[in-house]
Amino acid sequence: MDFADKLKLRERYSHVRENEHDMQLIDYMTENFNRFDRMQWLEKINNQQLFVNGKIAAADTILKKHDRVSLFEELQDEPHTNISFKTIYEDEHLIIFDKSANLCVHPTGPFYQNTLWYQAGKKYGELFFVGRLDRETSGLIIAGRSKKIAALMQTDNFKIHKEYQVLVHGKFDKPLKASGFLVKDSTSLIAKKRRFTFDFCPDGESADTELFPLEIYADKFSLVRAIIHTGRMHQIRATMFSLGFPVVGDKLYGIDEKLYNKISTQSFSEEDRKKLILDNQALHCSVLSFHHPVTNKIINAESSASRFAEVKRR
Repeated sequence: MDFADKLKLRERYSHVRENEHDMQLIDYMTENFNRFDRMQWLEKINNQQLFVNGKIAAADTILKKHDRVSLFEELQDEPHTNISFKTIYEDEHLIIFDKSANLCVHPTGPFYQNTLWYQAGKKYGELFFVGRLDRETSGLIIAGRSKKIAALMQTDNFKIHKEYQVLVHGKFDKPLKASGFLVKDSTSLIAKKRRFTFDFCPDGESADTELFPLEIYADKFSLVRAIIHTGRMHQIRATMFSLGFPVVGDKLYGIDEKLYNKISTQSFSEEDRKKLILDNQALHCSVLSFHHPVTNKIINAESSASRFAEVKRR
């Protein structure tokens, strides 16, 4: 199946685990995915909707550890989102995009067509993104035009300088080097929430962020420049929150984490929206700098967080 087909059909995939080695495909699908019963999975297999490692598979196909099992389905209606993006840099090897907030990079959950991968792919062909940006984080992200380039740029030896702008509650007025650890936030009811600590934690992930004040708005909000030296999940958001500076517009690391569950239970009110101030978390990837993986030329890309301006006017 080529990329043109992927623009017409959605791929949902999984990888075979060690304890599933030597299972038949029909047993694997029935036991792992209860959205369809056994007869419905057989129908999909007979309709050639299931692939193993990119090849059409039969019901009795024997699976091996790490096999990629794919289901291809018709495209469905998706939630509305902001699909705008800009191309900042482009050559035959890679592209740098500046994406909006509220736009997933990769297909996930209900989003497939309304993703940067899909929308940019319609113009450029299949892309392979380097690193990640959360759906609500705006700004710069790199895409390789081949798997080889993307893989090269994600090795430990390939260095990419990254800077972010983050808008927080409170008066952040002194530079700080936040070198410590990210650990599970045991005080939170939300399982994926993390906290930053300067104390050594053998079970934590090391996290290193340099923070510089850029501007203070009415002594209530601060625009902060964040330079990351490690790329951890929620690194900047969890660090700022733990330092006492909740992120504006952030449902998880903002002023009230209860808003996170209100979103998922669809009980989010207009008053809740006003608490957030911004509809999306105020985090923006503003600078990328690296040596080109092929030419070794220095590539610099910059983007301003213009969407934060409305807070400045308050």
